[in-house]
Amino acid sequence: MIKIFGIITLSLVLLSIVIGLVIMAFFGYYNRYWSDDWCYERDLEHLGVPQTLNGYFFTGEDAIRGYSTNRYGLTAITAFLYIFGLAGTQLLPALIITCLVGLLYLIISISPVRLDMHWTVKLLIATFFTYFLLFFSTHRFQILYWRAGVHYSGTIIVTLVLLGLILYYSSRQQSSRWIYVTAVLPALVGGGLSEIGCVYMLTAFALLWIAAFYFRKQGKAWALQAFPLVSFVVGLLLISMLALILSPSNDRYRVHTDNPIPFYLIPLKAPEFALAFIADSIKSLPLPHLVLALFFLILPSLADIDLVAWTMSSKTRIATGIFLTLGIAFILITAIQMPTTYFYGTQPDARAQSLSRFTIFICIAVVFFILGSVLIPARNTFALALCSLVMIGIGYYTLRMTAINLTGYPGFVLRSQAWDERDAMIRNAVAEGQSNLEVPVIDTHEIDTRDLIRSIDTDEWVSNCATEYYGAEAFLAIPP
Repeated sequence: MIKIFGIITLSLVLLSIVIGLVIMAFFGYYNRYWSDDWCYERDLEHLGVPQTLNGYFFTGEDAIRGYSTNRYGLTAITAFLYIFGLAGTQLLPALIITCLVGLLYLIISISPVRLDMHWTVKLLIATFFTYFLLFFSTHRFQILYWRAGVHYSGTIIVTLVLLGLILYYSSRQQSSRWIYVTAVLPALVGGGLSEIGCVYMLTAFALLWIAAFYFRKQGKAWALQAFPLVSFVVGLLLISMLALILSPSNDRYRVHTDNPIPFYLIPLKAPEFALAFIADSIKSLPLPHLVLALFFLILPSLADIDLVAWTMSSKTRIATGIFLTLGIAFILITAIQMPTTYFYGTQPDARAQSLSRFTIFICIAVVFFILGSVLIPARNTFALALCSLVMIGIGYYTLRMTAINLTGYPGFVLRSQAWDERDAMIRNAVAEGQSNLEVPVIDTHEIDTRDLIRSIDTDEWVSNCATEYYGAEAFLAIPP
C-alpha cells in the first residue's frame, strides 16, 4: 500500500513539473528581439550569414558591431536561428528545455553507476532538475528567452552532450571513429560560445582527463576506453579557447580593457569570488537549496532504486566520493570567476553565474543522492511513508513555483504587443519614405534586459543597430 502511494506521489510530482516546464516553453511564443539581438539582426539581414560569421576577422572600427564577434559559436547559433525568422527566437525556450531534459535523461541512463531505475524515475529526475535550474537561474530571462544570452544555457547543453558521448564510449568494448567525429562540432562550436563557458568546459574535461589518466594506470576498463576521447575533447576545447583569444576582432578591447589587479592575485581573488557566490546563493535562496537536497535525499528510497552499489561501499569510500564532488564543484565555480577576475577584477555578471548555480545544483543532487542511498532504510514502511509526505510537500512547492512564474505572463504579453505595434509602425513609416523617426522604447525593467541600448558613457539611447536593421537613418528613442 505504501509503495503504491509512493508511486502515485512521484507521478503527481512529475505531472506538476511537466506543467511548469510547458508553461515556461509557452512563454517563448512572446519572445522578441532585445538589446544585442538588434545588432545580430542588422548584420544577418544586411551582410548575410557568411559575412556576419566573417566578423570574427574584422578589425578596427569594423569590429565594433554591438556584440562580441570573437564568439564565433554564439554567432553561428544565432545565424542558424535567424534562418527561421522570429519563430527561431520563439522556439528557443522549448528547444533549451527539451535538450536539457533529454540529455539529463540519457546521461542517467548510461551512467557508469548502475542503478535499477524505472524510466519514469529518470524522467522525474531530469525534469525536476531542469525546472529548478531554469526557475532559480541567476538570470532566467537571459539564459532561457534572450537569444543573445543563449551562450550560457548552450554551454550547459554542450557540456552534457560531450559528457554523454564520453560515458557512452567508455561503456563500449571497441573503438569507433564516428564518436570522435560526432564530438568535433559540439566541442568547437560550444567552446566558441563565450570565454567563461569555454574555461568552464575546459576545466571540467581537464578534471575528467586527470581521472581517466589515473584510473587508466589502474587498468580500469572505462578509463582505458575513454582516455583517448577525453584527450581529444580537451584538445578541441583548447583550440576553441585559442580561437576566442586570437580573433583579430579582439582589437576593439585593447583601448577599453583595464586589468585593475596584478596577474598573480587572480588565483587568490577567483576562489574568493567563488566562495562569495556560493555563500550568497545559499543565503539568498535557502528554501530552494533545501528542497533540492530533500528531493534527492528521499528519492532512492521512495523510487525503490537498487542500492546495492552504495550500501556495499565502505564509509571511507562514500565520504571520499562526497568530498571529491564538493572539491570538483568548487574548482569549477572558481574557474567561472577567472576570466572576469583577470579582465575587470570582479565577479561575472548574473547570466554567467548561471553556470555556477548549475554546478551547485549538480553538487547538491549528487551528494544528497549518495546520502539518501546510504542513510535511509530501504523498504522500511515508516521511512517510505515519511518520504512520501515530504515528496507531497515538494510537489506543492513546484506548483507554487509555477504559480509565481504565471504572474509574469501579462508582462510577456504586453511587451510582445508593444513590440509588434512598434515594428509595424516603423516598417510602415520606412515604406512611406520617412527616415527620421520617433520610436518608443519598451519598458523591459521586469526582465532586466535592455530594448534599444542605452549608452553608459552618455546616458543617451543609442539605437544604431535597430535603425540600420529597419533601413532608417535615425531613431529618436523615447524612453518609457
